Amino acid sequence: MDLRFLKPVRQSLRAVDRRPGTEWRDLATHHGFRAATILVVALLLPIFFPRESLPELDGLELGMLAPRDIVARVPFSVPKSEEQLEAERRNAEGRIAPIFSLDPTAGDSAAENAHAFFVRLGEAAASIEAPEDEDDTPDYSLFSEVLGEAGIQAPLPQQLALLADSVERELLHRTIETAYRELLPEGVAPSSDLEEVFSRNVIIRGPPTAEGRDEVMPRDSVRTVGDFVETALENAPRGVSATALQIYQTFLVSFVEPSLRLDADLYRQAREEARSAVETAAGYVLEGEQIVEARRPIGTAELEKLRAYEAKLIEEGLAEPGTGLWRGLGVTLFGLVLLGLFGWLLYLFRTDIYEDARSFSLLFLLLVLVLGAAGLIAGTGASAALVPVAFAALLVAALFDSVLAVVVIMVIAAILMGQPAFEGVNAPFVTIVAGATAALGIREVRRRSQSWLLIALITGAYTIAGLALLLLGRLEVLGVFRTILWGGVNATLSTALAMGAALPVAEAFTRRTTSQTLLELADLNRPLLRRLSREAPGTYSHSINVANLAEAASIAIGADALLVRVGTYYHDVGKIVRPQYFIENQPLGLNPHDRLTPQQSAEVLRDHVREGLQLADEAKLPDVIKDFIREHHGSQKISYFLAKAQELEPDGDLDINDFCYPGPKPQSRETAVVMLADAVESAARTLRDPSPERIRALIDRLVEVRIDEDQLDECLLTLRDLDAVKSAFAHVLTGLYHQRIDYPSGAGPTLEARPTPESEMEKAFASDTGPAPSLDEDLAQRPPPHARPARREVPDDEPVTEQPSLHPLLGHETRGDS
Repeated sequence: MDLRFLKPVRQSLRAVDRRPGTEWRDLATHHGFRAATILVVALLLPIFFPRESLPELDGLELGMLAPRDIVARVPFSVPKSEEQLEAERRNAEGRIAPIFSLDPTAGDSAAENAHAFFVRLGEAAASIEAPEDEDDTPDYSLFSEVLGEAGIQAPLPQQLALLADSVERELLHRTIETAYRELLPEGVAPSSDLEEVFSRNVIIRGPPTAEGRDEVMPRDSVRTVGDFVETALENAPRGVSATALQIYQTFLVSFVEPSLRLDADLYRQAREEARSAVETAAGYVLEGEQIVEARRPIGTAELEKLRAYEAKLIEEGLAEPGTGLWRGLGVTLFGLVLLGLFGWLLYLFRTDIYEDARSFSLLFLLLVLVLGAAGLIAGTGASAALVPVAFAALLVAALFDSVLAVVVIMVIAAILMGQPAFEGVNAPFVTIVAGATAALGIREVRRRSQSWLLIALITGAYTIAGLALLLLGRLEVLGVFRTILWGGVNATLSTALAMGAALPVAEAFTRRTTSQTLLELADLNRPLLRRLSREAPGTYSHSINVANLAEAASIAIGADALLVRVGTYYHDVGKIVRPQYFIENQPLGLNPHDRLTPQQSAEVLRDHVREGLQLADEAKLPDVIKDFIREHHGSQKISYFLAKAQELEPDGDLDINDFCYPGPKPQSRETAVVMLADAVESAARTLRDPSPERIRALIDRLVEVRIDEDQLDECLLTLRDLDAVKSAFAHVLTGLYHQRIDYPSGAGPTLEARPTPESEMEKAFASDTGPAPSLDEDLAQRPPPHARPARREVPDDEPVTEQPSLHPLLGHETRGDS
């Protein structure tokens, strides 16, 4: 099947995620994708915010001055708030007096039960036989059986003896019956029934045949079972023993029957009727009555009337509760204008984000998520402090920068300000303050473990915003507490989701590296850096020194210093594969390049870039770090081995590309700074007398060579930046190689007593970068260092082994690299 006709389509689709050319099809695809994204988000707004407010009520909120008179077109009632209505219903319930029914037969019934019990006690006492021995105790087991049947715990022996006495038992019997017949008819209620009563008074209702009407009495005056027992004890005959009183109290409680019972069904019905009788309307507004007067502040009562008026108009069909065609178009156009301006801003000032389809899509996806959540919050009437603006601000600031994050927050606040549920200044103000604080506060967080600091900052922003609105009279005290509470919840959830779960996913999607990831990569204990320190210690030390130089220069020009430091740590990791071919890792002795042809040596040097990229892939380093590996040499020539090859084959046909690094040239200010720092750090160590003047002359020469070789043409470094970079290099190197005090003769080692490389390193540098800088008049035309290998006398009895020698150039790809 011939699919050649799909080729133009595939080519056009590729233009979505790269800078378009001049072809109209590529331009249409590239910009059309972004325009379609903006349009889709704008079309979602009427769905997110479907509720419509009346035009004459738009923008009116508590504390504002009414722009005009608002007169009711229809009569309506103003409902009470839920809090007020519930309070009034509880008050009405509390005024309902419960009804207790009096049972006049309860005393006789309790007395009959007590009489039957004492009859059984008398029968048991008659069957008790006197013991043969006076010291023995009578058998009271029958008493225990009778007491157990009545549910009474067996009393003490002395109490049993009292019950066995017929006189004492009869006295106790008459006293209990008297208490029941005299006190119970007056009314005794169970304590459990009184616990259900909340009113101050109760109604005592007698039997239908009783004379008189219901009696109202205070709740506290109703006698409980406990009160009954206390009164009965007070009325007990004088001279009764303590043992008899104990038995008396036990029997009173055992056979008492409450004579007052709460009519629970009648009480519940009365309470429900009282609740339903409470008026739900706080007031009424007649047709033609003025609701709000022009140029007068809108108070709570006026605001409640306006909301009730709106609901009445919707109920009467005079306003649409749904979206409606014209309003939907208005909301879409409103959002389209704001989102379009945001897209235009990206096109003009953040081209890198605009041309990256992933980054562009992520920004508008965050807008959809936040606005969608705001729509749900508006539908439930919850606090605007729950809108997750901090989530979007943290992600955008971490992935891109804080300024762009603040712009995103402004767009969200502007869109919310146009929605009826968030009309006025309250919601947009809280949104801007909290979102901007999150965007700017993330700069203070260097590790994910410090997320608590972000939570505290964002919560503090909600607190200050709420207090400001309170002082302006636009928010009540309760509203401030709601803002702080829900703002704290929002800050906690947004920070946890953004920094813990969403940020790694967003990094992978956009292929961007955040400062948090860079800080993790800067850990010198990471496996790849530990391997570099073990297998290529000279390269490791060189990388640390270059990082210090490059970081100082980056700060001077406003580049990303953290990215520069981390990228420098990894820029030479490819030397791990064959560390002995690079001078900083070579011990004294023969150089392995002595056994290679110039082409082979050049290939070894070139390969450390390719091998570094392979190691970076294995370590899963981000692309922004790989850029330092591939760009820190650009497309420079490996001059020394090129010259040596031309010397060995003066008439040979050499391919210049075999003696050049693969490139590309530095594409950013950060990689360009590392290229210059790499060269300066290596060359500075060759200076015999590193005075400030010689250091600055060396730096100027190195930078001039890179400019002459067009290595800085594709980065964004300006001449002013280069001056700042050179000054930063000179400052750091001057401090590093400051003049040391020579010790007097015999007092210690002197500089002159130490072996120095003299001018050999400077000569070697000249052979690799072009004409040598005029740093010393004693830079004589000496033979290249490789022509003078270091040798020593070997004893006849010592086995001779070939040792690698220190070579100032061979194995050192350029004097700009170490």
